[in-house]
Amino acid sequence: MKNPVILGLFLVAIGVATALADEGRVPIFQVTSISQPGTYVLTRNIGAMVGSAITIQASNVTLDLNGMTVTTSDTFAPIIQIGDNFEGIHIRDGRLGGGSYGIFYGTGGGVSPSTIWIENVVISQTGFEGVYLTNLRQFEMTACKLHNLGGNGVLLVTGGGAFAGRIVGNQFTEMRGGIIVGSSNNLLIQDNVMSGLSSYGINLGSSRASIVRGNTLIAASGNGGGGIVTGSGGNLLIVDNFLDGFTDGVSLGGGAGSRVSGNVIRNMWLINPTAGHGIGVGGTGGALRNLIEGNQIEGNAGCGIRFDATASSNVYRNNMLRGNTGGAVCNAGVGNTDAGGNVL
Repeated sequence: MKNPVILGLFLVAIGVATALADEGRVPIFQVTSISQPGTYVLTRNIGAMVGSAITIQASNVTLDLNGMTVTTSDTFAPIIQIGDNFEGIHIRDGRLGGGSYGIFYGTGGGVSPSTIWIENVVISQTGFEGVYLTNLRQFEMTACKLHNLGGNGVLLVTGGGAFAGRIVGNQFTEMRGGIIVGSSNNLLIQDNVMSGLSSYGINLGSSRASIVRGNTLIAASGNGGGGIVTGSGGNLLIVDNFLDGFTDGVSLGGGAGSRVSGNVIRNMWLINPTAGHGIGVGGTGGALRNLIEGNQIEGNAGCGIRFDATASSNVYRNNMLRGNTGGAVCNAGVGNTDAGGNVL
């Protein structure tokens, strides 16, 4: 005679699968490779011993993790692998743990630009990055929690092309760096909370025409990276962020036409003689016509604001610049203007 409990559970599972199929959603209950467009939903926790737990080999796929946990014990494999040249991928609502990466796209430099959305996903205990994506056209990541990672939270390697995107309302805890970007146009990084970082908070690379707003960035003790770091892109808006404990607060490494305002920058430390500044302006490509205003910059080991020799035609005003060991303003550049209202 069949065990009525086991039979009942089997019938429930069949009923769930049938209901999902009727709704147009394909149930996933084991290690899976997705090869057709559609909406897929996990019906149980799944774990792989070798390789990725879920591989996506199709475009226009929505993967609903349905609150379940997906893991792999293979330290050389990502938990979710998106195959090269597929786009329109939406991953949401679940937990990922273990493996080399949480979500990975782009095994080579020749992959086509992709569109990827990640929403309300918890990623932990990866050997390297939580999210590693190469060559994007559009990217969104919202309401995710990343913690205890071996690498950075998000690493976006853009393969020489710029992309647009939003990284909004996420939490990053205990990892190397927070968000590392190669190049972007029209990127919004907003309302993220980061703590326990041993390297960069946000590194924008050569991004331009982008906004970094309302983020809280707190470094781990002995941090070896900058809080918000930019390259040659320019035309950036960096406003209303809180930064504590990095080697530099905001570093404008080049480009022109950026505005840095309303930030609280404190406790930058002197890892070497050229570090520890609240805001640093300069770099190999120069930094021109940037506006620095209304920031609270205090208690840093270096200068409050430092203009390197390559920085010119910048303006600073209405900043609070007290208690910085290296001085309020250190100006080695040409044509940088004190427009008044600074409290020294």
